[in-house]
Amino acid sequence: MPVAQDIQINRGPFGVFRFPTQVRRSNQHSSPESASSHRDDDVALDPDLASQDQLGDGGDRHSITQDGSIVPVSEAQLPGKEQEPAALSITHVYGRLPSPLSDWYNTSEWWNMDELPDSESWWGESVSVNHIRDTPELQCQSSPPIQRPPNSITIPQDFEACPVAVSMDMQLQKQVIPADSSIPPKIDCNVPHDAVHLLKHYSSTVLRGLTPYRHSKTPWHILFIPYVKSCLAALTLGEEMDHASLTAFFGTLAVSASSLGCMSNSRKWTQQAETYKQQARHHVRLMLKTAYDVPKVSKYKSILMAILTMVQISSVSGTRDQTECYLLEAEKFIRVKGLNRRKSRKVRLLHHCYTFERLLHESTYPTITQSAHRLHVRRAIESSNASAYSLDSLSFRLTSCVDLDQQMQKFKDQQEGENDLHLQIPGIWLATLYPEIFGIPEIHLLLLSLVIRLERAKEDSEYAGAAGLKEFLGCAKAVEKGIHRLKRMSANVVVDASATTDKDCQGLLENLAQAMQLAVAIYFYRTIYNVEPDMLQDKVRGVRDCLLRFEATESETGYGSARLLWPATIAAKEAEDLKVRRTFRRWFTDWGRRSGLRSFPDALEDVERAWEEKRGTDAVEATETSILPDQAV
Repeated sequence: MPVAQDIQINRGPFGVFRFPTQVRRSNQHSSPESASSHRDDDVALDPDLASQDQLGDGGDRHSITQDGSIVPVSEAQLPGKEQEPAALSITHVYGRLPSPLSDWYNTSEWWNMDELPDSESWWGESVSVNHIRDTPELQCQSSPPIQRPPNSITIPQDFEACPVAVSMDMQLQKQVIPADSSIPPKIDCNVPHDAVHLLKHYSSTVLRGLTPYRHSKTPWHILFIPYVKSCLAALTLGEEMDHASLTAFFGTLAVSASSLGCMSNSRKWTQQAETYKQQARHHVRLMLKTAYDVPKVSKYKSILMAILTMVQISSVSGTRDQTECYLLEAEKFIRVKGLNRRKSRKVRLLHHCYTFERLLHESTYPTITQSAHRLHVRRAIESSNASAYSLDSLSFRLTSCVDLDQQMQKFKDQQEGENDLHLQIPGIWLATLYPEIFGIPEIHLLLLSLVIRLERAKEDSEYAGAAGLKEFLGCAKAVEKGIHRLKRMSANVVVDASATTDKDCQGLLENLAQAMQLAVAIYFYRTIYNVEPDMLQDKVRGVRDCLLRFEATESETGYGSARLLWPATIAAKEAEDLKVRRTFRRWFTDWGRRSGLRSFPDALEDVERAWEEKRGTDAVEATETSILPDQAV
């Protein structure tokens, strides 16, 4: 029997086995026609292997050993070693070779968060790209050619016609990179070991508090989660990414790690959150340097998602000065690069997310309206060629409120709806997305915006005279009537019928709308009319009741808990009764622990600070009252 030779097998791009060793050596200077004749002799073993070959460069070489296993050429017998003559020529193969890698690389299933394994077990045996060696092509010793019929392959005698299970780890860690490959021999893989675990926590726990809806059509499910998943995939594959993508990626990990740190009181997760936050801040600084370049370095949506992610990080980490900084950067970017363009639904979703966060920030935390950063942003917008597209004031200035009732009933056109960024123009916009995103009608946010403008107008010298005061009081009266009208309006929120099928959600939406209406009223009377807190206690108790109803219906799931944070903060600051205060304190504490969001304990600190200031004010007033009779004597 002739001496057998060790056969190299090359996976081609179409799922076939070839014989590169002898063909390349004997036909090194042959013509294309002779090369094509060798290709006709290829044996198609399994069409499914084509999907595997698309993952590599199509040039992975394997050898069939005596025991019937397929190993990389680096583990085959090297030239000069003795081989036992055990070979058999067959004309076809009876079994199909399975494709263990094709299912694993099915990205539509692999990136499904519901089916991802635990991060420790998944990343515990991580794929080390440093195992990939830059090994030159190995060629076996030449031996006398064996006569074989066309379309046949020589394999060892003990090869059984059964599926061959090839270890995925062996293929990934021991594959041979050809010399002409464009893939570098070593890739610096910077995939965080806990990324999968943090993304699972973010999508399953953190997002639950941001939206009252149980469906997957919110901006976070449509935009942020898929975007961060694609960033994780790119990092895993060693691809280069822009700074906007890295900002969103590390920012999301920071938010999730911060949530885990608060929920478990773990110092490890808190430190990890700070690490990811610093990485995100590094990339966002580099991103903002080129955000306005032409041609653009990153996509508009990518940059805006990165900035909004930084807003979320600063909100949950308690750094409110940074929250305002990123909100101002988002405003500048939207007004300069976003309002003068055609706005897709995804772009409008991002604009709505910015406006919602901006209005809550302006009404919750006292800010310096003429700060250096605000003046810089305003000048940058005014000097840009796109400033004319902004239909609202850049500084929350109050506009005329004449016939506000009639203006509230008119319909806005598309340009007014899209380019009135801070909701200055009264009216109804049918294409608004606030109810669909946050479960809150736009009119609640419009009235909140008008109250903010009235508060700024109180400090404006323009309204100091008699004529200005008359105009101011007229606007205040019109806004007050609009707020009271909200109580008589239906709290039903119009959303896409396919967006929610759970009718229990309607009760949550009505509860949320009622809490917002009461909080807007409290905010109006305290900031515009400076009404004594004693006269607002019925509204404070009304918000307290909304929180209790939320606990009774959503105690296990917690959908939309963060959307009640603003009404609870506004009402709790004005609470006088000790029992009502204890209820608010318990609500902030419980939901801060359940959600892991630092926004809840930070809000409680603000509320308790307001209670302490009020206690000091009451003590001073009581002292002055006791002194007055003595002075009279």
